[in-house]
Amino acid sequence: MSCYQQITCPKCNSKQVVKAGKSISGVQQYSCQNQECITKTFMQKYRYKAYEPRIKKQVIEMFKEAEKLGLNSDEISFYRAFIQNEFLLKKRVIAELLAEFLAEIEEIQAIF
Repeated sequence: MSCYQQITCPKCNSKQVVKAGKSISGVQQYSCQNQECITKTFMQKYRYKAYEPRIKKQVIEMFKEAEKLGLNSDEISFYRAFIQNEFLLKKRVIAELLAEFLAEIEEIQAIF
């Protein structure tokens, strides 16, 4: 008895999906054939959580928020480390942690 799993595009939910080779790590990639869809290729299971569509969207939103705060590249890298966690902290908690981190950086810079 064979089992069949319907693959749908994560962006447009189209069932017009074809196999598109495998990633370097050996995971099957798919391509959406819907002409109106902006998705080129996708995987059902990502090795890095930040590539999952839902999390990627949150990462982009948080990076935009970090840029609005005027954070430099080191501070954004710190911000990114939180985002890549298995669970995402609420924005308010991240803002509080960033404020504490920035205060610590200022204290360290004052010493030198």
